[in-house]
Amino acid sequence: MTPTPSGSLRPVFEHSDRSSGGAHYRNPCGGLHCLAMHPIPVEQRWLFWDVDLNTVEPERDAAFILGRVLERGRLFDVRWAIRRYGLERIHTFLRDAAHTELSERTTIFWRALLNAEDEAWESPPLWRRNNSAPWTS
Repeated sequence: MTPTPSGSLRPVFEHSDRSSGGAHYRNPCGGLHCLAMHPIPVEQRWLFWDVDLNTVEPERDAAFILGRVLERGRLFDVRWAIRRYGLERIHTFLRDAAHTELSERTTIFWRALLNAEDEAWESPPLWRRNNSAPWTS
């Protein structure tokens, strides 16, 4: 709820056009913006510096989002991912995806955390397991 000039409260969420089907909110400047425009919270956007956040969809791009957050995110970011996707979905992603952004260190950490050391997990691509970049030797 936001205060109106008369001091009463009005809902923050409103539908500007029923035909658009999307919920909208009124920003402090008064303009309307679609909620789906930025599915990644402000606190996590630093992780996605290389993509247009207007094109990211949390369900469709879950593997990309989870890979980036679990590998590079802070504890705060990982907690957001757990709230957003749940531990079961994260476990399934880690077990089945063998995502290219996930390092061996990250995978070992999550296997221990999820008590899944004895499970068969997909292996990461060979280039991820053996980094032959000359500047890392």
